[in-house]
Amino acid sequence: MGNRIAAFLLRPIRDFNVENRAHRIISSEKPKAAPRHPTEAKFAAKAASVPEILGEKPDHLERLKGVKVVSSDVQPEETQGTVPPAGKSTRPLPHISKSPPQPEFGYHEPAVTPSGRITLRHATQMISDAAMDPQKWSAEALAMQFSLKKQDVEDILKYFRVYKVHVPKVDLPLLGKQILGITSMRQMVSAGKSNETRTNESASPADSTSEKTKEKG
Repeated sequence: MGNRIAAFLLRPIRDFNVENRAHRIISSEKPKAAPRHPTEAKFAAKAASVPEILGEKPDHLERLKGVKVVSSDVQPEETQGTVPPAGKSTRPLPHISKSPPQPEFGYHEPAVTPSGRITLRHATQMISDAAMDPQKWSAEALAMQFSLKKQDVEDILKYFRVYKVHVPKVDLPLLGKQILGITSMRQMVSAGKSNETRTNESASPADSTSEKTKEKG
């Protein structure tokens, strides 16, 4: 609050004769330069005491006018169709046009499976064998074959199953009857349309004869 009051009181003093002061500064011929640092002022005074250094033009500046720099780099487009540089072969690099085969289970299967571990392929095979022949492929036999614990195999066979595809049975005689019924309905509809067309054609000559009789009368 005190800053606002002080600014309000000092504003008339600060703005007093502001236009004349601004015109005086603008109309001055040369603005004053900022004061230099004492070290810079010492070097500037020393340089001003030797005026011939400022107007001297050394000879090497004139020699630079005759220097011409030419680039000898080889452009990439110029190498096409020319002899390759030494140490580089002209044989094209090998490339594979076919895409790499995709893994069946979505990941790269290891070549060697450590004891106590099992891959997804072996797990699927184990569950499928146990489902097809549970007497032959018991939990103990599967544990020995895949180097697993018997308890782990029992848990896998308990909580996991292979997918079963259920195809609904189709009653072929009933399906044949439905097809025959649809065919007979189509035949009846087409026969009704043909009979209607014939009736219209037979009625049209009689109508024309009656119209002619009326005109004569």
